[in-house]
Amino acid sequence: MDQDKVPHVVFLPLPLSGHVKPMLTLAELLCDASFLITFVNSDYNHDRLERVMDIPAFYNRSPGFRFVTISDGLPLDHNTKGLVMDQDKVPHVVFLPLPLSGNVKPMLALAELLCDASFLITFVNSDYNHDRLERVMDIPAFYNRSPGFRFVSISDGLPLDQPRIGPIIFQLFFNTRTVSKPLLRELLISLGQSTERSPPTCIMYSRWTDVFRY
Repeated sequence: MDQDKVPHVVFLPLPLSGHVKPMLTLAELLCDASFLITFVNSDYNHDRLERVMDIPAFYNRSPGFRFVTISDGLPLDHNTKGLVMDQDKVPHVVFLPLPLSGNVKPMLALAELLCDASFLITFVNSDYNHDRLERVMDIPAFYNRSPGFRFVSISDGLPLDQPRIGPIIFQLFFNTRTVSKPLLRELLISLGQSTERSPPTCIMYSRWTDVFRY
């Protein structure tokens, strides 16, 4: 991928404030990190937003950000109060990077930004990468600074002493589907049933980990 090309992210939230607000927070964080943002709002929500936000001034502060609107199929004067999600629920994002440092590092940087914005974060590492991380990071101290952040690890199907370079990378892609996928399914079920933290509300993954879907 051309590293000089500016990433352009399109946000498409469910048109309810409990979903729009955390998505808008994430969009603003990414815009501050020089991403181009297109935020798709419903006509109804955009009308309400214009009453409380000086959007031209916002565009001046965030020139890479643009709102666009579409209809949600309801009249603008329709009362949607009964449809609004619980706004007090803290968003919980599960990060699922490909277990290679070139993919893990930017995903980890984004995860830390979201944690600083009061999101709950579960970062899924491979056992191999987590072992390397523990050698360079004081994880208990990191948790003290970022109490909403947790690392979890699953096997990538290769021995811990096997270097992840060269042709073995192709084996990693194969193992993602055959070894890691069932472990990830068990992990997500466990996170959904946990009483210590709210269930996941979003999974953040790259196109290379799209194989987990199939």
